[in-house]
Amino acid sequence: MTRSLALLFSFLLGGALATLCVRAPAHAAAQLPASAPGSHRWEQFCSYRTQSGAGSPQAMLKQTNDDLMNYGKQGWELVTGAGSGSVFVYCFRRSVE
Repeated sequence: MTRSLALLFSFLLGGALATLCVRAPAHAAAQLPASAPGSHRWEQFCSYRTQSGAGSPQAMLKQTNDDLMNYGKQGWELVTGAGSGSVFVYCFRRSVE
């Protein structure tokens, strides 16, 4: 359990640091100079789900699929997902214009 939590926290910390290093916060995107032709800026976020909050594995799967569909309808693209025991993390991105 301790190893699983350590892995999860290192994953989240790495994602947070990458976010700080790779792009400016979304509220500052309007202040940035125009992108070079052919390049993109992305905003991203990660979400998590615990199995204990969902009940059965089938209920967790349904809730996760519902979340993924809702994020997709908002323009978010699933980039990666990782799980350890009963905690699952999903990271998304979408283009900033």
